[in-house]
Amino acid sequence: MTARHPELDQLLEGLVAERWSCRAYRGDQVPHDKMVRLLTLAQRAPSWCNTQPWEVIVTEGEGIERFRTALASHAKEQGSDLTPDIPMPQQYKGVHLERRRESGWQLYEAVGVARGDRGASARQAFKNFELFGAPHAAVITVDVDQGPYAVLDTGVYVAKPPLTKVCLFTLPNTGAAMTRPARTANS
Repeated sequence: MTARHPELDQLLEGLVAERWSCRAYRGDQVPHDKMVRLLTLAQRAPSWCNTQPWEVIVTEGEGIERFRTALASHAKEQGSDLTPDIPMPQQYKGVHLERRRESGWQLYEAVGVARGDRGASARQAFKNFELFGAPHAAVITVDVDQGPYAVLDTGVYVAKPPLTKVCLFTLPNTGAAMTRPARTANS
């Protein structure tokens, strides 16, 4: 931390400590200029050789509803036959399993889903594909040719305080990545 500006240290610590995953949104549209300002700040995230490999597509107005409907419909059609861009973990063990379970139980408890209620937990999980009712979605893509460093860089971009401090967009969500159409030899 910087000894010259302790107030900046406190501000940064506050931003990091107050981060949370929003699971419900008001329907209010966020002013376009505010979104542009926050995305511009986040663009200063470091990346390998300053490649900034991410592309951001923000849905607004009718676009969010079309996207939400298409994503949810596609997820229903796929069912459990998920084809993620990046393979999901084979299993969680030890502390990673404990953290995942604790996080899940806290989430479900917060939204009134009783432990062991598989139907209610499935309905809650499906809200990922409905974008939790967010008034906007920022779809962040990376060209596959950019490789794993681009994915890591994009994680840093997504975690930048301007995007995580305010609950403007649906939280980082693998729903869209998990439901993409399967690639063919020609795609």
